[in-house]
Amino acid sequence: MKFKYSSAFLFISIYTVGCMNLAKREPSSVKRGEDNPPLTDYTSVNCEAKNTSRSLANAQNFAPEPRNRDLFKNYAYFQSQNLVSEAQNSNLSEKYFYSAEVYTARTFQYGKFVARMKPVASRGTVSAFFLYSTETQEEFDIEILGGSKTIVPVVHPCKAFKTINMNATYFNEFHNYSIEWRPRLVTWYMDDIKILEVKVSDYSAAKRIMLSSNVHKKWDGDVDLTKWKEHKISYSSLSYFPYIENEEDFSAVPEWRDNFENPLDPTIWVKTQAAGGSPENYTLYNPKNVVQSVSNGVGQLDILLTRMQ
Repeated sequence: MKFKYSSAFLFISIYTVGCMNLAKREPSSVKRGEDNPPLTDYTSVNCEAKNTSRSLANAQNFAPEPRNRDLFKNYAYFQSQNLVSEAQNSNLSEKYFYSAEVYTARTFQYGKFVARMKPVASRGTVSAFFLYSTETQEEFDIEILGGSKTIVPVVHPCKAFKTINMNATYFNEFHNYSIEWRPRLVTWYMDDIKILEVKVSDYSAAKRIMLSSNVHKKWDGDVDLTKWKEHKISYSSLSYFPYIENEEDFSAVPEWRDNFENPLDPTIWVKTQAAGGSPENYTLYNPKNVVQSVSNGVGQLDILLTRMQ
């Protein structure tokens, strides 16, 4: 992920660009730990006042497919499933883990996107589900930090985000994480609980669905390499509900859903062949770290976080 913030900011409740309005709801059915702030507190943020999206003219150095090459000339990439280091790479010695990233071959413009997932609960880890545009670098993210047990919905490049404490049960069970993208409005949910709403302008570039996991030395505190063990982020389904313009709402029935009961269809899913993230990212993406399983007819896609040998 391209937006960087230090662990010192992990408990800042809100960082916004533009104006904000706070609204509260309290469904009686919501369960949460006493040490957590109400998940039903959500913020409305206006990103329209400071739109910093890159134009297509400024994106000419980006590959037609996301992350299939070393875009920043600073990392390594996989070629024929072997790790190859480019001459410009000065940070390979600081990569300690293999992980993976998968993304959709097609792009989407507007819609409701729902990932049912179980994130990693370990210091320094970032479990991610996000929408990403290659041309403009626009992102609508869900980033879950395993050490601080927080979820951070983010908009890039507007850099509006909110940090929310999570109950530990969210790391032991599958839950739904949703991004609802309308023209000029993006909304995030945990299960059916709204956690952030951002007004946007000129963020209409078609985007791919991205699933990944990383180990990062700034976002969630540094990692104790002496105590590391293998971790995984698990996804049990991914659904897409199209936006119906004349109704200004989403279809009640998903147009597409993957329950991960069958091997990934290469016409639908692509495995990233590049190193992950910034120089502060300890992770290299390896397609072999994408693992699928089926138990009692229920499919699961796992992205493994493994230590380099």
